[in-house]
Amino acid sequence: MSAEAFGGGEATFDLRRHRVGGSVRVTVLGELDLQTERALVAEVDAALEGGGVAQLVLDVTGVQFIDSSGLRSLLMCRDRARRDGAAVLLAVESGPVTALLDVAGVGDWFSYE
Repeated sequence: MSAEAFGGGEATFDLRRHRVGGSVRVTVLGELDLQTERALVAEVDAALEGGGVAQLVLDVTGVQFIDSSGLRSLLMCRDRARRDGAAVLLAVESGPVTALLDVAGVGDWFSYE
């Protein structure tokens, strides 16, 4: 399958974090790949560092491209949050992320918002 099937094209990268009570939402915009995966993992680590997070929402509705490195970062974030006792939800729409989750066979490894 070609890279175009997972998005592609020019995109920027941005992360946004919003906390309300015990819920943290990390929003990813642009490309989630080898160049940006560490930034996502670091952002989630920082969000969970202080404790008290009951729920982590990884909002990837704005991801325009994702590769296997990006998928690995989502799984790392999921595992880290679970170790800290936080429920993890993936906010996603049909597109590059769902295509990769389906191809990799890991779509059922996530709970969805």
